[in-house]
Amino acid sequence: MMMDDVIEDALVRGVLRRRIAAWLVDATLIALLVWAGFYTLLMLGFFTLGLTWPMLGVLPVLPVLYTWLFAASTMGATPGMALFGLILARDADLARPSPLAVLIWAVGYYVTIAAGVIWLAVALITTRRRTIHDLVSGLVVVRMKALTELSRNGIMWGRGGDVPENVEKGRAALLALSR
Repeated sequence: MMMDDVIEDALVRGVLRRRIAAWLVDATLIALLVWAGFYTLLMLGFFTLGLTWPMLGVLPVLPVLYTWLFAASTMGATPGMALFGLILARDADLARPSPLAVLIWAVGYYVTIAAGVIWLAVALITTRRRTIHDLVSGLVVVRMKALTELSRNGIMWGRGGDVPENVEKGRAALLALSR
């Protein structure tokens, strides 16, 4: 197995299952957030004689804000993604993505959902299991553990290390991860 194959396998092994589980967690948290916001604004509207009810129009933006702000944070993942060991990175060099790229990714995700969930099936046929919004934004979702191992062994350019110096050490570590 070539080094590139070992790296790719370690980065994306089991990512689709983890993304689905992370989505369930994030969808639950977003639903709770929207529910709390709705009832808070509704009750405030009663006390202010309807002055806060126009703010209910902000609620549809909450899921995009949730996804964008968490994924663009230093955590680099939504709470669901972090729970299942996933992180968002630039596809080119696996470095931390820019806030603009993450915003494009988050908006693209919700456009994909609105257009029909079937478009997420693109991940079954693309390299690194990337969805349409991943491709458009230039980002990829990878396993945090594999990314950390690559960085620790100096094999990555974007998250630590200029030149892959410890290739043999990294190969052994990644082979252990991919088993």
